[in-house]
Amino acid sequence: MNNLSEIQKAYIAGIIDGEGSITLDPNGKFRRPSVQVTSTDLELIFYLNQICGVGIIHKNKVKSDKHNQSWTWFVRSKAACQLLQQIEKYMVIKKKHERAKMLAYVYPVIVKPNGYYNDQELLTRLKFQEDFYKV
Repeated sequence: MNNLSEIQKAYIAGIIDGEGSITLDPNGKFRRPSVQVTSTDLELIFYLNQICGVGIIHKNKVKSDKHNQSWTWFVRSKAACQLLQQIEKYMVIKKKHERAKMLAYVYPVIVKPNGYYNDQELLTRLKFQEDFYKV
């Protein structure tokens, strides 16, 4: 994850507020943080990938002749949390801002890298996932 200038942080936050999503993707038993931006502007998608230095770009299937080609930039897991730590203060859409804070600051504290949880830790992790979707 690259260190971003304040202008870049604000710009990325605006793009995610407007065109992106912050969610938890299925990943086995648990869910993992995910930040995504989908656009028909490939230059924008490449720019986000380049300045952040993380993520993958996926070319989406065109559903019909009436739709333009689009691409999605995905950032997942630890890199998503690190990105959100850098940009969350610039986010203005309440739901996305709350989710960004949860993934930036709470998720890294409760997740176990080895995937082994005692009963209380497991309940905490599952409660986090439940609370995340209430936002």
